[in-house]
Amino acid sequence: MYKRAAKLGDASAQLKLAKMFLTEFEEKSMMNHDWSLSISESLVIADNHKIALRLFKQAAAAGLPEAVTQLGHIYETGGYEDEKTGLFYPLVKKNKEKALTLYTRGAALGEEGSMNFLGVLQFNSQSTNREQSVALIRKAAESGNNARALNNLAICFEHGHAGCEQNVEKALQLYEKSAKLGFAPAMVNRAYLHFKVAQQSECEFEKSDNFFDCACWLRLALSRNEDIREAQYLLGHLYEKGYSVDTNLSAAFACYKKAADLGCSRSMTKLGHMFYSGVKVH
Repeated sequence: MYKRAAKLGDASAQLKLAKMFLTEFEEKSMMNHDWSLSISESLVIADNHKIALRLFKQAAAAGLPEAVTQLGHIYETGGYEDEKTGLFYPLVKKNKEKALTLYTRGAALGEEGSMNFLGVLQFNSQSTNREQSVALIRKAAESGNNARALNNLAICFEHGHAGCEQNVEKALQLYEKSAKLGFAPAMVNRAYLHFKVAQQSECEFEKSDNFFDCACWLRLALSRNEDIREAQYLLGHLYEKGYSVDTNLSAAFACYKKAADLGCSRSMTKLGHMFYSGVKVH
């Protein structure tokens, strides 16, 4: 039905079909072939990527706000990210100018995703007033339905960025709202903030409570996606030091090893220290 509707010019169907072309075939192939694809399957996937990109463009050209945002993010990052699985599908060469144009268009249509991405892009480029950039992120988060915007606004309050007075409690609340929408990076960010609060606290009860919350949020994030290297690293650190959990060097080693395999340099250093110190793990 989606194919028929897409051919008739239904932008919503085109967007849905684009995502399906990217995700469904590859997920089935990985399950059925243990991550090993034949040449013919690889060619089909390449064709699927081309079809998906064309559908994204058609839906955006039709003025569908979500599609405009999605296409902008594709040009900013070079591909499509499936938020449910964390898988990334390369589609184009990165082009921030195209991304900026699309985000600006999407923001004018009132699309929260575009407002958020535009605010972040402008904030990081430092080419515009940072208070204006944060104002865009704040507006994108107003409805409470955009997980990325809530997470980014939390970052602004955590660090006291332009237009947001530093407020740890506000940051924790916003991270939680984003996390409840299933956004794993917010879970990790909240965990790190709990860790920072614990380190700074002189009250043993508050310290222990925050280390415990840190561990809970890390486990929740990793239950969604075990390949979050910063989460694996910090959980390993908790196990190594015995913060809110029983000291477990074997568990610490496993977390550091996983994070290191994912490219975390801090975990590589930790593993080096453990090997040098002659730590025995099972």
